[in-house]
Amino acid sequence: MKKIILKFMLAITLPFLALPILAQDVNSTDSGLIINGGLGYGATTFGIIPDSTDEGDLGTGPGGALFLGAMFNYSIISFGVNYARASFNDMEWKETISGTEHEFKSYGDGNFSTWTFLLGIKAFTEAGDMGYTNIYGGYRFWNAKRTIDYQTLDSIKVPNSDSEYELSGKGWIIGFKDLSTFPLGLFSLALQTGLWYANTPVNTLKANGVKADITKDQTAGFGFDIGAGLAFEDIGLSVIAGLTMDLTASTFKEAGNDNVAGAGYAEFYINVAKEFAF
Repeated sequence: MKKIILKFMLAITLPFLALPILAQDVNSTDSGLIINGGLGYGATTFGIIPDSTDEGDLGTGPGGALFLGAMFNYSIISFGVNYARASFNDMEWKETISGTEHEFKSYGDGNFSTWTFLLGIKAFTEAGDMGYTNIYGGYRFWNAKRTIDYQTLDSIKVPNSDSEYELSGKGWIIGFKDLSTFPLGLFSLALQTGLWYANTPVNTLKANGVKADITKDQTAGFGFDIGAGLAFEDIGLSVIAGLTMDLTASTFKEAGNDNVAGAGYAEFYINVAKEFAF
């Protein structure tokens, strides 16, 4: 957690060091740069459901998150990179075995992380106004690691239930992000929305360090972002609080069987962004 806080503090401090150099009004030149950093807390999810006639859920539990990003634009063309990392803790889920529902709980840690590289269009901008709409497509890499110290079944500890899992995948993503501002005098009201869809099938699965022989099948990933806050447009600074969700789920074949794996998060967050024009 200390490393995450230090990264966040660095992300929101560096922009201010450049204030004397980059002092032009936002969206008033051909080139611009937005950098942002945020912290969140909410729910995370992870799970692997093997092929069987039984039914199961992905495990869910509390967890924090770190968000970092940057977007550069030249005229209306934008280039972006985003990084997110959500932490796994203890998780619970229900599973139906031979017609009887059972409650499971796993005790451990881990994380779900994504790297996203984007190319898009930054539209609907005005000089001195931080508002914009970014429509984009790109490529995403994701990784999920889960270390389980032990599990319980209906509150009874399961012997020899410690294990380690690692999933990773990659593929394309499309979406949009919109920031709208409404002047209120010394500052502006800022409303932020976003929506995306990703096709990033799982392509690697490791269990206790052993790589499984799997074949990619179907996948679906989606997410949204909605928030509100304050924008100080004279200096290109915004502080926004909101809710974001990002989930990915895939089916894959192993030894001829169909399996399901998924990971993601839903986090309440606070985000600080600084916009430059040059």
